[in-house]
Amino acid sequence: MEEEDKAADRIQSFTKWLDDAWAKSSKLGKLIIVILFVSIASPFILGVFAVVIVWYWILPYTITVTDKILAFGFLFSLLTALSLKVGSSANSILFQTYLTRKKKRVRAKRTSAAKIKTTG
Repeated sequence: MEEEDKAADRIQSFTKWLDDAWAKSSKLGKLIIVILFVSIASPFILGVFAVVIVWYWILPYTITVTDKILAFGFLFSLLTALSLKVGSSANSILFQTYLTRKKKRVRAKRTSAAKIKTTG
């Protein structure tokens, strides 16, 4: 149960950080956040785009069923591999940005024992 609580706390912390980053950022910052999320979703987006490209552009030039399957398979696998790399890079950029965020520093109150050591 502790691990689930830790995971829930981490998700809530990340969500709060992302909400704060969105609220504090300018138009350019919001554009970068949107680009990162689109990059993370790029395997799906480019997969659909690849099917549309093959369907309208390459498919009329293929003659046999084997050619059509080869065209679909090659372009789909190429764009999927590329988009997986882009998605993982965007995910790591977002995670590294979260890990290197500025944290609020909380000053500890000096106790009387600490005052005695510094003055004595």
